[in-house]
Amino acid sequence: MGLSGRTFLGLTASDLADLVFSALIIAAGYFLARVLVNTILKRIAARTSTKLDDEILKQISRELRWLVTLLFANFAISGLAFINDIARTVINDIVFLLGLVILTSMTLGLIQAAASHYKASLQTKEDQDRLDPVITAVQRFAEFIILLLALSFGLAHFGANANALYFTILVAAVLASLAARDIIADAISGFIILIDQPLRVGDSVLITEMDTWGDVLDIGTRTTRIRTVDNREIIVPNSQVAKAKIVNYNLPDTNYRMQSDIGVAYGIDF
Repeated sequence: MGLSGRTFLGLTASDLADLVFSALIIAAGYFLARVLVNTILKRIAARTSTKLDDEILKQISRELRWLVTLLFANFAISGLAFINDIARTVINDIVFLLGLVILTSMTLGLIQAAASHYKASLQTKEDQDRLDPVITAVQRFAEFIILLLALSFGLAHFGANANALYFTILVAAVLASLAARDIIADAISGFIILIDQPLRVGDSVLITEMDTWGDVLDIGTRTTRIRTVDNREIIVPNSQVAKAKIVNYNLPDTNYRMQSDIGVAYGIDF
């Protein structure tokens, strides 16, 4: 009867040969993925003048290797004729979930690389510290959107209705915005102040509407702290600072002119 008629674990010799061949394809895919990422792409990135591609490759190199390997594995498994429909469906679902996790992780890595590159491109350490809350907030919002999209794709793949999830998030966002309206307004104003820079830490400013004169100690996410000339600290909500008329005595430089009108009566002998 020969080897063709023998079975091992319910698999014929032909099935075992296909299984070994598929394993070799997966191993080859993993080897090619390492060569692609660790050699070819690194050499290409090293030849460019910008550092952004190096940072991106550093962030997503591991995920990119596993993604290429997963594609080879999916191709190899799809060629196994002895797998029944139920097992094939389960395998396809596993491949989809792994691919979704890898792509999500890659996207989050791209966001991290972009944020780090933009922060490093700022000219001074002061600018980096000043804009760090803004960069972090934008990064976290982008990561939240990506995770929400990944969850939506996952639910849609398995036939689940994501409308309830969207409605719950929408209601929670509306309730949170109503409950923390002033806090949100102060936070947004703080981001605008940090980006537009009408005042900076160390500047001597006069806020005309509040009749507040002093040196800026700190510009936070929600409030701005000013030390007055009589050595008192005033904590001003950023929403009020954003709407106020500000005289900054450090811009464009520290030299400025002061004018005083002095009235003198007629007939006075100088």
